[in-house]
Amino acid sequence: MKFLEIIYIRFYFMLMKTNAKDIAEYVAGLWFALIFATNTMVLLNIINIMPLNYLPSKLYAIIVLAPFYLIAYFLFIKDKRYKIIADKYLGESSNRKKRDNSILTVYIIATFASLVIF
Repeated sequence: MKFLEIIYIRFYFMLMKTNAKDIAEYVAGLWFALIFATNTMVLLNIINIMPLNYLPSKLYAIIVLAPFYLIAYFLFIKDKRYKIIADKYLGESSNRKKRDNSILTVYIIATFASLVIF
């Protein structure tokens, strides 16, 4: 759960620095879902499960993406839980911010590298 919090809240904090402040919690949930859906698609490809042979690509993307967005919604967005988590992370040290940002960066790079490798 801690890892999921780190991924979501780092996306949220990044979006709070952009023009998407008013919808940052939803867009962070979308990025969260997109990263995990991409990893799921890569894993399915690695174990030779090829749903694209049977489903249109848009439908496949929705089927894989929707559950992850629902997870993000119920874990972070519903009842404004992201605010509680954000308050917890606002007072963190500079070293912890760097560590958490590094975790997110490595995870994103690994996700997109896996698309190229596999």
